[in-house]
Amino acid sequence: MNKHKFDIYLVKGKLGNIRNWMQDHHFPAVLSFILMGIISTVWFLIRVIPKPSRAGYPCMKVAAPFMSGLVVYLLSISGAALAFKRARKNLFRARYLAAGTFMLAALALMLISIPNGVQNINAVPQSKTGPDDGPNQPFGKPQGVYPGRVVWAWNPDATNEKCVTGFDTQDWYWLPQNTNEKVVGKLFRDALLKLTGKSTVAESWDLLFHSFNNGKSKKDKGYSKGEKIFIKINQGTARWVLSQEDKDKGYYFPTTLKPEDQGKKGNLGATETGPYIVLEIVRELVNELGIAQEDIAIGDPMTHTYGHNYDLWFKEF
Repeated sequence: MNKHKFDIYLVKGKLGNIRNWMQDHHFPAVLSFILMGIISTVWFLIRVIPKPSRAGYPCMKVAAPFMSGLVVYLLSISGAALAFKRARKNLFRARYLAAGTFMLAALALMLISIPNGVQNINAVPQSKTGPDDGPNQPFGKPQGVYPGRVVWAWNPDATNEKCVTGFDTQDWYWLPQNTNEKVVGKLFRDALLKLTGKSTVAESWDLLFHSFNNGKSKKDKGYSKGEKIFIKINQGTARWVLSQEDKDKGYYFPTTLKPEDQGKKGNLGATETGPYIVLEIVRELVNELGIAQEDIAIGDPMTHTYGHNYDLWFKEF
């Protein structure tokens, strides 16, 4: 027996309450299995089709068994129905051997279709998290100017360690009193120079553009005037954590919440792309490399940009 199998009876919190409600109302296990399979399939397709690499995400690994289980269940049910139909047809024609064969096939498919312990689906085969290769071991194919090189920059003065970000405090981590813009900018510059081994920011970016173009189009060239640059940021929660009223006002975090929005309070201020790293990148590209502002775009392809980020960037560019 696999000791790491998922046990629904150990689930607590909101999911545990849902489980208890389903038990109290004698919710059919098969129907639960089908609903979970449908939800998991939709979730998997929505997330993985736009970006296949997401298939390796932990949430996708949890959804995959439910999705595959539903597919097997539907195929076996369909196959069993077809086999029963063929068995009945051959029985009426006195073809007893063929009828018996189809009957056995139908029974076998029915056994496969029965959810084998729906509550014990092996959603997580391992109890540990992280990659299987262990710590401090090379993983994947090295990329970059110097393949595999990783640099680290740190300064405790970059942020306010006493900041308690969140709706209740309204003391968001991106506010000027909680992030030292100059220190963050210097950290980024230092990391850039260490990564490329160059002495200036302009030389560093030129090397990065050459490396990118070599890998993308096999052309040993830097940035050419008029080429478009897209800085991809992460603003995923802006799509669902804000009310429509908040979105209409410019995608700013609210200072008050309606009763129906109280459940989202804990997700307001999730750690996503802040304004200062991006601001430093744009400053370097525009002010030191001479790239036209209109050739640079910033955003998350999946959603809108938060107002606090937009305001800071638009104030200068």
